[in-house]
This record gives sequence, C-alpha cells and structure tokens, in this order.
Amino acid sequence: MKFYQLAVGARFKFRGREFEKSARGFAKGIGDGPKDHGFGAGFMYETEVESDGPFLTEAEIGLWRPSPRPWYENLSPAPPPRGQSRLR
Repeated sequence: MKFYQLAVGARFKFRGREFEKSARGFAKGIGDGPKDHGFGAGFMYETEVESDGPFLTEAEIGLWRPSPRPWYENLSPAPPPRGQSRLR
C-alpha cells in the first residue's frame, strides 16, 4: 500500500520500524528502541508501507493523490539574469 492511502493516526511498518502517521507527509517513530524516540520522519507520498489501517476512503484519496503530471511540467520559464530586463 502507498503512504498517502493511510489516514492520520494509522500505524505502519517501514524497513522493520514502526511509525504512526501524524500529517500528510510525516510520521513519528514508535517503540522502545534507541532510534525510536518519537522523532518525525518525512515520507514521499508513494512510499510502500505495511499497515492494517485505518485507510482513507476513495473520495479522500482523490484529494491527496498526487498529480499524474511530472513535476517539471509545473515549472514556469526561469526569470532573466540580474540586470537584464525581459522587455527590450
């Protein structure tokens, strides 16, 4: 399952460690190990995780699902170098 399909508060495993989703792209570590002190971790939306839920509904997933367009299609033309004007 993908990380973005989990509801906030869902617990999941990633690389053998347990986390709890705390926001759209973040989770905090859970456990008693030396690396599990509740510090936050950022997750890419398409990261594969293991979880039993809770999950978002299809309508909610539609709101959070990433755009199918590649990131570079959202870029606008770069501004001109300093000291040069666009209008000549």
